[in-house]
Amino acid sequence: MSKSKVLAGILGGIAAGVAIGMLISPASGEENRKTVKQKGKKYYDGLQDELKESKKKWYEAKGKMEESASLAAEEVDELVDYIVGRGKKWWAKVKNASDDLTNEVEKTTNQASDIAQSTFKNFVDETKDVINDVKSKMS
Repeated sequence: MSKSKVLAGILGGIAAGVAIGMLISPASGEENRKTVKQKGKKYYDGLQDELKESKKKWYEAKGKMEESASLAAEEVDELVDYIVGRGKKWWAKVKNASDDLTNEVEKTTNQASDIAQSTFKNFVDETKDVINDVKSKMS
């Protein structure tokens, strides 16, 4: 059953109860109307107070939720900044290590090239010497 049907049933029951109470009441119609009006105002004022209190609680809860959401967003921002900062530091270390390794490989390659050239030059010089010795012995 929908809420509106339940509410309509409750209000209808109240109206029927008031009507029956007025018909069988020993008081006069004017007194009954005055009593109903006073009680109606009392209930209306009570509902207004409840409504104001409910709104107040709603806005307090809403404010707390907004504050919590704002704090959570700030914490997430701080975490992201921390992670990005750590990532940048890590990347700088990796880049420096890579640059160092590249320089070391280049240095080693140059040394190996120098050694190979020197060895080859020595080999050529020694080969020339051997050939010249052989030529001189043959002549």
